[in-house]
Amino acid sequence: MDKKKTYDAGIGWVSSVENVFLSFLKKELRKKKYSFDEVTYENLRHRYDDIKNDRYAYRVFIDRASFDHPAYFLFADLVQKKGAYVVNNPDAVIAWGSKTALYGALCNAGLPLPRVFLLPARPPAKKELIHIPKALGVPFILKPAYGGLVDDVLLRARTVDDIITFMEDNGTDETLAQEYVVPTVVRKKTAWFRPLYVCGEVIPLWWDPLSHFYQPFGRSAEERDIAKDLKNMLCRIHDITGLDLFTTEVAIDEGGEYKIIDYANHPIDLNSQENASDALPEDILEDVARCIAVYIGKIKAHGNVIRE
Repeated sequence: MDKKKTYDAGIGWVSSVENVFLSFLKKELRKKKYSFDEVTYENLRHRYDDIKNDRYAYRVFIDRASFDHPAYFLFADLVQKKGAYVVNNPDAVIAWGSKTALYGALCNAGLPLPRVFLLPARPPAKKELIHIPKALGVPFILKPAYGGLVDDVLLRARTVDDIITFMEDNGTDETLAQEYVVPTVVRKKTAWFRPLYVCGEVIPLWWDPLSHFYQPFGRSAEERDIAKDLKNMLCRIHDITGLDLFTTEVAIDEGGEYKIIDYANHPIDLNSQENASDALPEDILEDVARCIAVYIGKIKAHGNVIRE
């Protein structure tokens, strides 16, 4: 019987828009002399058989494909059962795919959240919704529990009829009616942030909610303080969810208070500004790749004991 071949990392990917990120990740892995195996459309079926029959194994599997191709979710689940550390853990992906579940958990943990009403999939009677616009103020935001796209969100809802129409359009999905947060200004910028949590590290980023354009943090004392606060928030979200790779949307409101606008978005978009102006800058993609490679090294050194 052939000896099992064990790689330090398996990388599941299908989207060409992540080519820049993948080139950075493979460069980091080669620099550290970590072995890796790419799982693409072409070899997915064969690799599944290899893993199932113990011909191949991974210490870590980086799942960048299951959100585009459901077969990769089965693959990630299999490699996890065979002992690999999966980023992101399939169990966590299922458990925390819903913003409703995330809101409840973050609220219970005392994290700073805007006011929210959680609404069931089936629209209730109009009289049961009539208090919401008054309680939240106008405008308010409507978003589906499982939605992840900007187009899924109604940013300026005003009436009960808006709520009912939104819920009907979203079918079986639950809805969050959320207070509209007006951000303050910090260092002549809108105080809105989209930090990344990457395998134990937090990368703070400015994010414009209108243009969706990212900017890295500077070195000012004010930015250092904000970065520290963001890190504390994201580390707590990681502790709650077990997600190793996600992004969170945070604002500072006009009263100077933090508000977590969007809780733990996953998968994160690892497209580059080479392809789209609202994607991540290349130096940030390099940082993401570096953080993942460092994490792989920790697991290689200590075994699959990092996740509690």
